Formats: sequence, structure tokens, C-alpha cells
Amino acid sequence: MTKQETVGHNLIVYATCLILGLIPLAFSYGVYEYALWPKRLVFYIGICLALLGWAIKTNWGKNLRLVSPNPFVPVGLFAIWSILQIANSTHPLDSLIEVCYVLELLAFFFILANNFSDRDLPPVLWTTTLVGGLIGLIGILQYHNLAFVHLPTNGQPSATFGYRNFAAVYLVAVLPLVAFHFLTAQKHLHQIVSWVSGLLMFLYLIYTRTRASWVGLGVGSLLIVLFVVTQKTHRASFFAAIQTSVQRFHKILCLCGLVAIGLLAPLSPKFTDTGLQRFDDKKDSLTTTATSIFSGTGDRGRLQMWANTLSLIADHPLLGVGPGGWKRIYPAYDNGVMIRKDSAPVRPHNDYLWIASEYGLLGLGMVVWFFILIFGALYKQGQQTHATRPLTVALFAISLLSVFGDACFSFPKEQPAPTAYMFCICGLIVAYQQATTKTIRPILSRLLLIGLFALSSVATVLVWHQIRFDMHYLNALIAEKDDDWNTVMDEVDKGLFYGSFRSHMWIIKGRAKERQGHYDQAEAAYLQALSYAPYSWHAHNGLGIVYKRQEKFDLSLEHYNKALAYFPGENNSSAIQIRTNLGALYTSMGQTQLAEQEYRAILKIDPRDPGTSNNMGNLFKAHGQLDSAEVAYQVALHSDSTLVQAHFNLSDLYLKKGRLTDALIHAQMAAKLQPDNARIHWNLGRIQEVNRQLKEALKTYQHAIDTDPSFAQPYFNIGNLLFDFKLYAEAQHAYHNFVDKWTGDASYVQFANNRILLCQDYYRRQQAWRTNKAETP
Repeated sequence: MTKQETVGHNLIVYATCLILGLIPLAFSYGVYEYALWPKRLVFYIGICLALLGWAIKTNWGKNLRLVSPNPFVPVGLFAIWSILQIANSTHPLDSLIEVCYVLELLAFFFILANNFSDRDLPPVLWTTTLVGGLIGLIGILQYHNLAFVHLPTNGQPSATFGYRNFAAVYLVAVLPLVAFHFLTAQKHLHQIVSWVSGLLMFLYLIYTRTRASWVGLGVGSLLIVLFVVTQKTHRASFFAAIQTSVQRFHKILCLCGLVAIGLLAPLSPKFTDTGLQRFDDKKDSLTTTATSIFSGTGDRGRLQMWANTLSLIADHPLLGVGPGGWKRIYPAYDNGVMIRKDSAPVRPHNDYLWIASEYGLLGLGMVVWFFILIFGALYKQGQQTHATRPLTVALFAISLLSVFGDACFSFPKEQPAPTAYMFCICGLIVAYQQATTKTIRPILSRLLLIGLFALSSVATVLVWHQIRFDMHYLNALIAEKDDDWNTVMDEVDKGLFYGSFRSHMWIIKGRAKERQGHYDQAEAAYLQALSYAPYSWHAHNGLGIVYKRQEKFDLSLEHYNKALAYFPGENNSSAIQIRTNLGALYTSMGQTQLAEQEYRAILKIDPRDPGTSNNMGNLFKAHGQLDSAEVAYQVALHSDSTLVQAHFNLSDLYLKKGRLTDALIHAQMAAKLQPDNARIHWNLGRIQEVNRQLKEALKTYQHAIDTDPSFAQPYFNIGNLLFDFKLYAEAQHAYHNFVDKWTGDASYVQFANNRILLCQDYYRRQQAWRTNKAETP
């Protein structure tokens, strides 16, 4: 190699080590997908550096030579197919994000296949060994609650992956490579380092309690052992390589490792799991985790979700629903299996079904074709007499099969750490084929390099925008939870500036606009969400609310029914929110029997639901069944003693029944629970007034006005009290405020105007009396 070629080649190797070393460690605080997008960003930057090295190595494309093995054919076809599939998506930007990721994985494979050789493997092995050992150490310390417990996570012990299952699939992908490093290292120090790394990683894998990864690694290893044992030619070369590589020191370390695992693996977790996904009773110990694989409920709903996904595939067999489209189309097929009030699956927990559903059976066929060619190349290489090649082949195959096995139950293709290793291994396999190379015309080679670099640049910019968007998306979710709608809108606008990466951001915007009373803008936001995700129950439910507020009852009913159809099923407890909205709609439409039917359906699902018991109380009260209404309100408060509406309604009920003391108690409780609710304080003032606590009532009415100066009713009550106190000037002012703000029954305005005239008449009489008194000698 010339000096320029050496510099370029070394840059490719360094970029590969950067990709494999930094992806597992990358994460960021304050981002919704705090591990996924930073890892992909590192991956794309690494690809850019590798392409720069390739350009330098080939004198900017003048001396580019490409190997011509068969795997490039399905790679090229799938790349073209992926790009074309963007047109088959309801959300093109989201699909573009996924297609860029797929193309970058293929580009990584393409770069390594055309540049790597045996001498480039040691840096990869050292990177894998050191970083993998560090990941294992972090995970073990988290498991025992010793350190790194504050790293962001949805399920400890997750190290830097955000979730333990993601860490587990990374571990099964790299453990065979660390084992290869251990077996082929010549120096004792190197053997010890790789042994320690492998031990830490294997122990951490046990601590993750990830059954899919256990099965993947176990079955993958078993298949390769059976293959080696049953294939005479491969058996001879494999055992010869083992005899050459394994020394007495290896055996001692292996024995020590087995003892350490036997002692440490059964230890119980010490961490306090603050993530969303905690260890359950199926994973209390190694025994229960292993046996749960074969239990009737061990699939956690996956089997039914897979069956539903097969129905989706049957409806879109050849083309699929577009990259990233499963999560948007699947709700129409869920039938209450997996979708919940605060969560919905975004992948089917099976990569093969996932690929088939989004890229069609044609796309899945291309992927299968590619890996068949890869394993065919491995098979041929296993017959070589190279000293360590049989070990390389066996352990590469175990790594690939482990990820394939995990992919039957999980979704490793989404995560760049295991998939980068998969395509790195595939690239190395092709590079080891020693295939013939072909010189490419300079103009074509430069176009190839420019195209690949442009792709990587676009992918890098897009994922950076995704990260910025996700920061504001997370802030919007937090503000929405706190009912801080001004902050919600600020964060939504800032996030959408970077692009509409998530359809749910439009739902958040719709909710904010709805709360602010901007129903036209809320409607537009929900419709935009539906243009991306046509089966979103959130968007249909939001439109139902907006149309109800606008008294478009037929449209409201249509969207509520769609929300119910796409969301939960008949007996799903998460359906309560939609059925509650339906009941309120029927009440507004005067169809109280249908409203009662919805509320009773909710109580059938959850007899203790406080909101529904409160709504049933309202129906009973409207029908004059006051005793039944009282019971319903009391049931609601028994389930939730802080339910403000139940206290409010019960105080009004007791007022109707003449139980004034009880009415006052519940009115005071409602006001205490919601001190900034003007209507609730107005109700308390009314009840205080009936209880002859007139001064307290006057203060309460004033508090209601201070809370909401546009709320008309308290002005009317203040006017009446002040009029009774013969404070006519103040009463007249209160009545004037009421008349200016009231938009309801005109009789109240007439009453207020009559009182204003009386106040003015009092002034005239007072003035006349003073004048007469002054004129009297």
C-alpha cells in the first residue's frame, strides 16, 4: 500500500472501531428516545468517517475496486425496494428515517466487505472486548445497586441501553467475538482481559433476565455444535483449530469462570427499579425466569399480536404498509390485545413479521436471500485449513444465529448496537472470501462515493433533527401531564420546527388547543395526526371531544365510535375514557338511556370506577332519583375521596334535599381540593349563603371573581347580598358587571336591570331627602 492508501485504510478501521465502541455507550439526557437516537447518530457519523477513509484510500475514487460476491445482489435490490417503499407510507418523514437507517447498515456492510482483511480483525476484537466488558460491569453494578443507578432507563439493569432487553441482545451478539478473542489470544494478559470481559458480560446477560436472548444464544450455540459434530469435514478442521488454540491456561480460566458464575448468578437483584418495565414474579429468580418460557402466559400477549400481524400481512402481502408503518396500521387489527390507555406497541416483537408487514413478502424474501448467501459463504470458509478460520466461522455463525433467535421474540433490528455487529460480521465474511475484484470507472466510483456520503450526511442531519424534536416532545409530554398548556404549545411549536417526526405531537397540540378553546385549530391538529396515523384512537377521541364542544353531535359520535373500534375491545379496562366521553355525548344529545348504557358498561368492567359512579349519580339526579344519586356519589367518593366533581355534585344534591350542613361540608371539601376553580367557589358561596353565613359567602364569591373575572354568576350573587345589606352603590356596580358578562337566560338580566333601577331610585330619593332637609329652616 502507498502512504495515502494506508492512511485511508486506517481511517476505515478506526471509524469501524468508533462505531462498534461508541454506539453501546451513547445516550443523552432530556431526549424522549434517549438511547436510540444518540446511538444512531454515532453510527452515521462513523459511516461518514469510514467513507472519507475509503475516498482517501482510493485517491478520491480513481483507484476504486469492488469485490463482486453474490450477497451484493439482494443488498442492492433491498436498498432500491426500501427507497421505493417510502411512497407506500402514510408518514413519509418517519419512513425516511427508517430507510436511512437500513441504507446505512447496508453501506456499513458494503464498506467492510470491500476493505477489510484478516489483519483488521484484532482492533475490532479489542474494541469489542473492552467496551463489552465495561457494559457488563455497569450492568452488574446496577443490578447490585452499587453504581450507575441514575442512568436513564425504562427497565434496570440496562447499563447505557435504556432497557435491559436491548443490552441483552447486544451481549449475545458480541459474546462470541469476545470468546474468539479469548481463544486466539497468545499472551496471558490478553487472555485474562478477554476472560474478565466475557465473564462480566455473561453474568450481566444472566442478570438481565431476558429470555429471548438466552434462547437465542443457547439455540444458536447448540445448532453450531450439532453442525460441527455431524459434518465430518468441518469437524476435523474445527477440532484441529481448538487443539491449536486452547492452552492449559485457557482451561484454568474457564474453570474459574464457571465457579464464579455458579456463585454470582443466583444472587438476587438489589436495585430499586424505577423504570416502566420492572421484574415481575415470572423473573424473581433464574429458575422462575427459565421455567416461564414454557408457561401458558409466558408469551405476554405476543402470540395473539403475531396472529393479528399475520392478518395485517395477509391484507398487504407483497408491498407491506411501508417502513415504520406497522405501528400506524396495526391498531385496526389489535382487537383489544395490546393497546392500553397510556401505551401502544410500535413493533410486533418479531423482526420477521415486522419486516414482512412493512416491506412485504418481497422485502422479507430479499433479506432471507441475503443471509442464505452469507451462511453459504460461511459454510465454504469452514472447510479452509487456515489456523483459526474454523473458529472464526463457528463463532461468527453463533453471533448471527443468537441475534436471529432473539429476533423471533424481540426487535433487535431497531437497535444499532446489535445490528451494526451483524452487518460488520457479514462484511468480514464477504471480505474473507478472497473474491475477484473489479476496477470501477473513475466517474462511476466518484458518483458512488458521493452518493454514499450524501446519504450518510442526510441521515446524520435527520437524526440530529429527530433528537432536537424529541427533546421538545418530552418537554411537551411533561407539561401536558402538569396541565401547563402554554408550555405545551411552546414546546410543540419548537418541536415541529424540526419536522413532524411523531404523529402524536399533533395530538398533543390538539389537546392544548382544545383546552384553550381554539376548537378549529384543535380539529386541524387532530386531522393532521390522522393523516399520518389513520387508526389513532387518540386522534379520533380528540375529534369526538372537539365536535361535542362545537355541538356537532353526529360527527362527535362517529369519531368516538371509531376510537372505541380501533382501541380496546368490549371488556378492556382502558376503554373507560372513551365510553365516559360517549356517555357525556349521549347526555348532551338528550339520549340518557344510551348514556346510562355506556356508564353501566364501564361499571361492568370496573365496578369501582369513581368517575362513572359520579356520572351515574348525575343521571339519577336528573331523573329525580335523589336517593340513588346520593348512593352513586358516595360510591364514587369511597373509591376516590379526592374526586372534586363528586363532592361538588353531592353538595348540590344535599342542598336540594335540605341537608344544609352536609351540603356545606362537601362544598368546602371541593373548594379545598380545587382552590383555583371559580365555579366550585361560587357553589360554596351559594351554600354558605343558604346557611346564613353571609359574610363568608361574600368573601367566597369575591374569591371566585378573583380566580376568573369573566365568570358572571358570582357578580349576581354579590349584587343580591349587597342589596340586602343596603349597600346600593356597590350592589349596582356588581349588577352592571353581571349584565356585561352574562350570556344565559335573559330573565336574570331583567332581574339585575330592575335591581339597578331600584338602586338608582334609592339614590334619587336620598338626593331629594337631602335637598329637602337642606331647604328646611
